Amino acid sequence: MVRQPSAYGLHREEYERHEAADRDKSWSAQGIDIAGLIASICRFDAYVGAEVWLMRALRLRKKEAIMSRPHQCVVSFEATGLPLHKKKADLYARIESGSKGGRERFVALDTPEKLAAIEHAKSVVVARDGHMGHPSHNLKQAMARFGYVMRKVGVTKKKSGVTSHGLRHEGLIDEYEKLTGHAAPVRGGAKLSKEIDRPARQEVAELAGHARRRASSAYLGQSGVMRSKVARRPPSAGFYDPDST
Repeated sequence: MVRQPSAYGLHREEYERHEAADRDKSWSAQGIDIAGLIASICRFDAYVGAEVWLMRALRLRKKEAIMSRPHQCVVSFEATGLPLHKKKADLYARIESGSKGGRERFVALDTPEKLAAIEHAKSVVVARDGHMGHPSHNLKQAMARFGYVMRKVGVTKKKSGVTSHGLRHEGLIDEYEKLTGHAAPVRGGAKLSKEIDRPARQEVAELAGHARRRASSAYLGQSGVMRSKVARRPPSAGFYDPDST
């Protein structure tokens, strides 16, 4: 029997095909006190709270955060196999992709926020090989528990105007703005030169687990170049879902 995505704890924006973001879906855009709400979630459920913290700090999908094994995922830069010119930190987190295709990636632990999220996750998961879900839960049960907790604390579109996936948007938009020094298009930023915009979008796409630069538009909004291309695109042109790759 084929079930609806909601049966597996998935939100629509995590599987539905869509175009570039036309609005800011981050938590801060709705005036949410991110640190305060994450602290509340941690008090309600330590495991889910740690998962949400990882989503925020490492720009993860919900499933990726749940599947994380904090005691095992931290590796040296040398262990990543990345070229030397890509080095951003001495330590990296190995992320087992929760999306279609299963592309493994490494996230640089280059800020105190990222390191703190990993250390907190380690304090919650005692077992050396333990994942972020409660020890008694399998992946399906852990996903269901995550959704239950989000509803209880009011992280739903109906109650607060956001979902947990908005934390991924939050982090990726922040990353673009840090790289460029300018607001992202989805936050009303001005058109930037290709020399500034394109490398930043590529970094954001790779951080999110995508190879193609255009995937970044789902979080950042369209660049000036893409807006002109879309204007010329025939109405029958298809959509692109970055989290389906």
